Parts: sequence; structure tokens; C-alpha cells
Amino acid sequence: MSPAHEHRARSASHAPGRRCRPATSPLSDQRLDTPAVLVDLDVVEANIAHMAGFARRNGMALRPHIRHIKASPMARRQIEAGASGICCATATEAETMIAGGIRDVLLAYPLVGSPQARGV
Repeated sequence: MSPAHEHRARSASHAPGRRCRPATSPLSDQRLDTPAVLVDLDVVEANIAHMAGFARRNGMALRPHIRHIKASPMARRQIEAGASGICCATATEAETMIAGGIRDVLLAYPLVGSPQARGV
């Protein structure tokens, strides 16, 4: 369990015999159009710091795979925390990251026969 998840689990617990108030959820807010992506930035920052610290302590270069986030601001947070760059699976992901200002981009898979190869 990551430190962020451990913190969340600890903070969600309560003393015996004490009643918890129900959590309010932004999902119940009628102003929110769905589908929508909601991100807990405290958890994101804790996870980024955890991985960056792990890599630093073990003398490793960290190059997170961008496939799951596909957002250059999140990639930038990882680089600012110490990642050497990011890794992409497709030319479109790489182009999106470069357009978003990310300069150290590794395209992990060959683009053999792909029309996308012309853009790379």
C-alpha cells in the first residue's frame, strides 16, 4: 500500500464508539457534468514523491509511462519531482507530450508500417 493510501486509510478511521459523518461527494453536485475525471491531487503528489524518493534512494532513473495519465501537466509534475523524462506507447501520446512542453520523451514501441511514423 502506498504512503498516500495508508494516510487515507488512517485518516478515514475513527475512534471506537464514535460515529462518522457521511462523506460528501462532488459526484452528487448537480453542476458537475458527467462523465468527468476527478483527481485527488494530494494522493497524486504523495505518490509522485514516493516514487521519486524510491528512485533517488536506489540510484535509479525514473521514467514513468504516460499511458495512464495522458496529460502533460501530470507528466511535468513527475519531471519536476525528479523523473528523467517520460515514456510513451504511441506516437500520438509522444506528440501530445511534446506539444505540452515535455522535452525528454521516449517512444517505447516501434512504429513499423505506421502512418504515425512520419510525424515522429
